[in-house]
Amino acid sequence: MKTYINIKKDSVRIVVGGHAENDYKDYLEQGADFVCIGEGEKAIVGILEYMRGQRNINSIPNIAYKTDKVVRKNKTEYIYDLDEFPFPDRTSSDIHS
Repeated sequence: MKTYINIKKDSVRIVVGGHAENDYKDYLEQGADFVCIGEGEKAIVGILEYMRGQRNINSIPNIAYKTDKVVRKNKTEYIYDLDEFPFPDRTSSDIHS
């Protein structure tokens, strides 16, 4: 991970999730910009809104990040109704081959 993060440029943001949530402090210390904690569907939208200047970073649930050399972890929210999300569009790939 460290090798990959060392090559990042200022215009690239590194967002990690999955197993990274267990070691979010380590990932942030090594250079990741955001770690998704738990459900990432809404977190990634919030991160994009933040990057566009449309949202305050501390209002985005399910992320950890680092500001002023301090690791911060926002509140965790769970998705209880998966029907609020559309089904993935898989028309461009052949999932049966």
